Amino acid sequence: MEPITLAILTTLVLLAGGGVTQAARQRRRAIERAKLRQALRVSRPVGNTRVSIFDVYWDLGASSWALELMHHHNLLPSTEDAIFGAWSRLEDLVAGHGSYDAFLEDSLEAIGEFFSEHREVGSRRQLPALSYEDRRLLEVDATPAGDAAEDDNLPVLRRAGSGVPSPQEARQRRALRGDTRSGGNWGAALGLSERGSAIFDVDRIGNLDAAAVLGAFVSGDLGRRLEQWWKMRRVRQLRDALDEELSDFYAFYADIVHRTPDFYAPLYDASCRWRDEATRQRFDRKRRDWRGERWGEAADLLSEDAVALAEALAERAFKNTHDTIETLHAHAARGQVAMAGYLVYLNAHAFFAGRHPEYADRMRRVDFATHRLQEELRKLRDEGVL
Repeated sequence: MEPITLAILTTLVLLAGGGVTQAARQRRRAIERAKLRQALRVSRPVGNTRVSIFDVYWDLGASSWALELMHHHNLLPSTEDAIFGAWSRLEDLVAGHGSYDAFLEDSLEAIGEFFSEHREVGSRRQLPALSYEDRRLLEVDATPAGDAAEDDNLPVLRRAGSGVPSPQEARQRRALRGDTRSGGNWGAALGLSERGSAIFDVDRIGNLDAAAVLGAFVSGDLGRRLEQWWKMRRVRQLRDALDEELSDFYAFYADIVHRTPDFYAPLYDASCRWRDEATRQRFDRKRRDWRGERWGEAADLLSEDAVALAEALAERAFKNTHDTIETLHAHAARGQVAMAGYLVYLNAHAFFAGRHPEYADRMRRVDFATHRLQEELRKLRDEGVL
């Protein structure tokens, strides 16, 4: 064989072998990366809570500053096996501070020493969520309706900053990293609670449909059912009064929407905030301040997951708002104006607070009508009618 031909064949064999080796190396690296990502995501008991290494990164603001602090505490493993050392150090840190919240607060104060303007970051509270219900439920022996609206649920614009939350905001971020809030406990607006009191479907109380009449006739219980129906007459009247107030509330809402072209814009602010957060994190990833660090792989993975979570929160906020508004309008289009008004009532603070203060009078009228209906239901329940 010619020397030149032999040299060419030898080169091709070496190149082919190198390609196979490179492919095997890439597969091995991908597997190791996947294992490290999984290790960073796994949550374990720490103090009185359960968190993952990613949770710590997210709660500290998901920024380069958070990574630097975590590196300082040796909480960024370079391999899957090193995760156990990170867990041990986190447990010691939390135990030394007394609680996970105390550890977060101290850590954020430390970050603040490096970034004095981190307090300028706007609210990172739980996602403002509108609420929609399929039925209008009413509880007897309920807490006052006004108590449900004490927590401000309006979106708050976030000024540009480091991305580092305050301690209180960090605690609120914690509620977002799981699927902990797709909607608030808005049912409390009409007196719903978790105390186990009697719950009534507002649209069904007082009705006696044909099936119920036939069943009572067959069972010989028709007389009692008719007496019950008669005693429920007052309930039906009060329900109709509540329907009228809710219908008026919807008319109030529809008029404002008609006169305010950008009425819904503030309701999508939460989605915009989390889109901005995802963009900030992408810039962090692009800069890669941790380039060349031994823990750079963990930083890359944490950053990728934080971007994905911010985008998911933005999508969830948008969908929640959009679905609620569309559901409200669908009820009105089907002629279920009272139900549409009920949804306006549930979300009144998000719709009107800070922009249309006159809505408070409508709220009080609905509250009063609700209270009267609750009182009548309570009376009938005590009499054994319900």
